This record gives sequence, C-alpha cells and structure tokens, in this order.
Amino acid sequence: MRHSRPHDPRAPRVSASRPPPPFSTPPRSHVMLWCLIVLFLAVKEGGAAGRVTQGPTFTIEPPRHLHFTNSSGAVVDCMAEGVPAPALFWTTGDGRRVEQVEGLREVAANGSLVFPPFPAHRYDAHVHASTYTCRASSPAGTLLATPTLVRAVVVGHYEVQVYDQVVMTGNTAVLRCAVPSYVQEYVTVTSWVHDRSFQHLSLAAWRYVTVVVVVVVVIVVVIRKW
Repeated sequence: MRHSRPHDPRAPRVSASRPPPPFSTPPRSHVMLWCLIVLFLAVKEGGAAGRVTQGPTFTIEPPRHLHFTNSSGAVVDCMAEGVPAPALFWTTGDGRRVEQVEGLREVAANGSLVFPPFPAHRYDAHVHASTYTCRASSPAGTLLATPTLVRAVVVGHYEVQVYDQVVMTGNTAVLRCAVPSYVQEYVTVTSWVHDRSFQHLSLAAWRYVTVVVVVVVVIVVVIRKW
C-alpha cells in the first residue's frame, strides 16, 4: 500500500533541468578590438624591454677662453645628444646655476649662453669676468664640459691714476699706477712722466703688467736739508 506524504507549501519547488542556452559568438568587431588591444600591449612591453639608454655626449663643446668687447657681445654655444635627450644648463665657478641678469646675461632655449652688448657703466665682474661650465644631464647620467673663462673688455675712454704717498726722509716711496679693473688685463704700463719727461720702463726687466691688480714702481726718495 503506497502512502503519500502530505504537501508542504514551504518546501522548495523542484523543476526539471533545462539545457543551457547555446553559445553565442561575439560580434566580429569585438574580436578585432580585443586583438588590437593585445597586439598594442605586446608591442609596448617589448619596446620598453628593448629600450637602450645612452649617456650624454657633447656635439658642440664651449671654448676654454672667450674674450669679447662690450659693443659686440658674445654667444657661447653648447650642444649635447643622448638617449633620452639631455637637458643643458650652465653653472658658475662656485657651482651655482646660472640665472638671467637683465641686459647682461641670459641662457637661450637651445642651451647657449648669451652676453648681449652693454654700456660701459654696466660692466659687472661677476658676469663679465667669470668662469662658466656647461652641463648635460639626463636619467642616463651627467656630463660636464671644460670650464670656459669669460672676459669682457670695455671699449672706450679710461684713466689711470697715481695716488700721493707721504714718506719720511730716507725712506722708500711706493707709487702705484691704478688701472680700471675692466681693462687691467689688456693694458700695459710702458712709461712714467716725471717733470714732463718720459721714463721708459723695460718690460723684460720690470715685468710689471696689468695682469696683477696694480703696477708697482719703487722710487727711492732723497730729501735734502737746507
């Protein structure tokens, strides 16, 4: 005799299993898009893995010495190459980065150091009588060029002076011929005037030229007692 269990309305219903829906093929445009994405990522990764870096090398290196006049100005070129391309900048003799000085010094976009023409009264020894070094820097390294010694010469009228010295009888007086700083390196004292007569100086014997701060001439002073 078959006994039937009473129906429980809270029991879950069991339905006959249905076959899964058939696999749908994605549109062809989607397949092409995924292929392009995969290809792009593969090329990008391969390029990064095979990238070669090269430290900076100078193609144009600044000269060791540069002399120019205030009426002409000057440009000091510096160019370098490398992978990646290096950045160029200049430093002074004490290692500080060169900054623009309005009307006297500037750094061009291509890395050249520019000294524009300037009037005589704007001569600045910190700018026009200084040492500069070009630097090329990139993630692959930093390269320093040979320092460049810059000297500007002011073309125009200048005066030399001799200052009075007070000495006692029998002592030695030292008279200094003071030459303006902006022409010292380019002026040579060749003679002195005493009582309207020239006293010629032999450079081979004296060797007092204006490379030094002053030209020193020693004169023995003898004062007679009346």
